[in-house]
Amino acid sequence: MRVRSVLKNMPLLLAVLAAAGCATLPKAPGDRAQVTSVVQQWKQRLLANDMEGVMSLYSEHFTSEFGNKAEIRKILAELGQRMAGEDGRIDIENGDLVVSGNRASVKPVSIGTRKGAVCRSLYLAKEDGRWLIVEMGRK
Repeated sequence: MRVRSVLKNMPLLLAVLAAAGCATLPKAPGDRAQVTSVVQQWKQRLLANDMEGVMSLYSEHFTSEFGNKAEIRKILAELGQRMAGEDGRIDIENGDLVVSGNRASVKPVSIGTRKGAVCRSLYLAKEDGRWLIVEMGRK
């Protein structure tokens, strides 16, 4: 009688065990969370004037109306120095984050000091499983 009861409830027992097993597996962060993390790292590293860290977030295929990756590095290095001396701030929290497939954008991103601010857009792409900044511009 007891064996029959266990066998009768076996599908339910297996479903519960399967659900419990799935719940313990770590879930990889979604694309939206990954893009947010990259943009937050970009902000923190730029405010800290950590150019090596900032540039590690840029794709080798980076393009911009301001120049290529080497030129943007110079611009960001100068900006990082100014921001350190002039109470720099970067507002990414009020920008719109859009993820569409392997592309993402965050805009507007407000970058400023006590003397004023500019708005820029960041565009990211997923390359080899990693989100990287591929474009930066006024648009």
